[in-house]
Amino acid sequence: MNDLERIRNEAVGQEVDEALMKQYPIKEQKELEIPTRHGFVKAYLYRPYSDNEKLPLMVNFHGGGFVKGYRGRDFAFSRILATGCECMVLDVDYKTAPEYKYPYAIEEGYDLICYVYGHGAEWNVNCDLIALSGQSAGANIVTAITFLLKENQKMLPKFVSASYPPYDLFKDPADKWKEGSEEARKSFETGRLYNDWYIEKERRKELYASPVYADLSQLKGLPHFLIICGEEDPLNKEAMEFAKMLMEANVTVTFKRVPGAKHGFLVRRSPGYDVAEQLIFAAAKQCWQNG
Repeated sequence: MNDLERIRNEAVGQEVDEALMKQYPIKEQKELEIPTRHGFVKAYLYRPYSDNEKLPLMVNFHGGGFVKGYRGRDFAFSRILATGCECMVLDVDYKTAPEYKYPYAIEEGYDLICYVYGHGAEWNVNCDLIALSGQSAGANIVTAITFLLKENQKMLPKFVSASYPPYDLFKDPADKWKEGSEEARKSFETGRLYNDWYIEKERRKELYASPVYADLSQLKGLPHFLIICGEEDPLNKEAMEFAKMLMEANVTVTFKRVPGAKHGFLVRRSPGYDVAEQLIFAAAKQCWQNG
């Protein structure tokens, strides 16, 4: 078994948590195939119980180091988002590296978002109220998609929720750890593999890969960002750095570093997940209310 097979096989949350699913009943779940320049991409549409026929939409991109696919835990997390945010959720099963390297998933996701704006009304989506959400690698991808939408003068999402985002793929993951523990060694070695599988070294400072290297003009005019990271996550410094950059560009930013939380805590439902959930739910409902 090679490193890629090992990492994919060891991925947590591969099985569906039926007990958790039952805690968050929804009205409808269906699988869609969305056309993109690279062919069709699979996505799952979740509709919560609601008295309203048309609902806002949150488009979500899961985490997994850019190399792990859609997992059982993602079905439950989408239901949690739909219920807590009082909106429909479109969870994207994007193509992963190394089979599909940067910027494949970003291009695929951008095309999907453009399709949603054009066809979401067919699913009873209120296309004036669309947000993007991502965790870890997915947070990096939704940020890149937002840059692309702005660059191409497309409609921007109402807000972007980015949980524990890797915003600097250029910096060696080993330099992001303060300590030299065995946990740190395993983490930065895996981080190096993720980066190598996802993107060529010479492209790692590009805007769509590492937004911490953006200039002010590229940031101005972006929508509200909600950036959440864990205190014990070595990625929290680059998340904070990007949040500061957005503020300097006069972009509305909500930033939260959750005490004691580690990477992946939101979807894994490890300590601190409830804080992150409530922040996302509140931001979404405020966004829908403000229109």
